[in-house]
Amino acid sequence: MTKTLEIVVDLLLTHLRGESKFDLTRMDPAFYARVSDLKKGEMTDPFYDEERSGDKMFKFILMKGRTDTHVANIIDDYVKVQQLALQKKKEETITKWSKEKIKDTYINIGPTHSKCTFDKNWKKAVNK
Repeated sequence: MTKTLEIVVDLLLTHLRGESKFDLTRMDPAFYARVSDLKKGEMTDPFYDEERSGDKMFKFILMKGRTDTHVANIIDDYVKVQQLALQKKKEETITKWSKEKIKDTYINIGPTHSKCTFDKNWKKAVNK
């Protein structure tokens, strides 16, 4: 089944990450090649694409807005700087909590996951 779908570039990754802006270089390379030279208001030629789910469709991408690369500053990037600071604080809190809890928390790891590696040291040798 083929269908036509308009993808609006400034909303494409917003849905996935909850952001209103994104770095074009973080896009799928095939999409990046299509939009890297677009200016505001321009659109790509229609192209055929297949989703992971197997849906086949024709798409075109409309560039609704574009912010050129710049050095971050508090005026233009306050929300992004605030989000990054909050994310760092969350990661530090989780790391601190896990270091405190790991030593006296028992976790049973079944044989199917025993060879997995973990970000934190939850897998401890059992003294028999």
